[in-house]
Amino acid sequence: MTGLRLGSGVLVVVSAVVIGVIAGGVWLMGSPAEQRVLKLDQRRIDDLQSIAQQIHVYWNRHRSLPERLEALSAEPGLASIPMDPTRNEPYGYRLLGDESYELCAIFDRPSPYAPASVWAHEAGPYCFKLKGDTLAPR
Repeated sequence: MTGLRLGSGVLVVVSAVVIGVIAGGVWLMGSPAEQRVLKLDQRRIDDLQSIAQQIHVYWNRHRSLPERLEALSAEPGLASIPMDPTRNEPYGYRLLGDESYELCAIFDRPSPYAPASVWAHEAGPYCFKLKGDTLAPR
């Protein structure tokens, strides 16, 4: 009978440790739903970086910025313009002058990156100011 009590006691301790590890992991990393939201925001950043790269190629070819993002699709060798993964809408694009423009997206969470990161953003609508001859926000 003593062996049975000892075995069930070990089972309780092991179960408590497993539950604690799982709870700690969820607390450190966030819930699976939160991880999904963060991955969608990262995809938005990846999409904006891709668009910025295509605009840079367009700039190098024409020494001007496209009037609209759709102009990039007509360029040989450039990919189709990505859309927001949840809203299925195009990302924002606005000319600021002959050499500069904005790329905008709506983010669900503030950027988890260091504030000094060039692609750091707040939650909600956020625009990055770029120049045609560079690939990173200024």
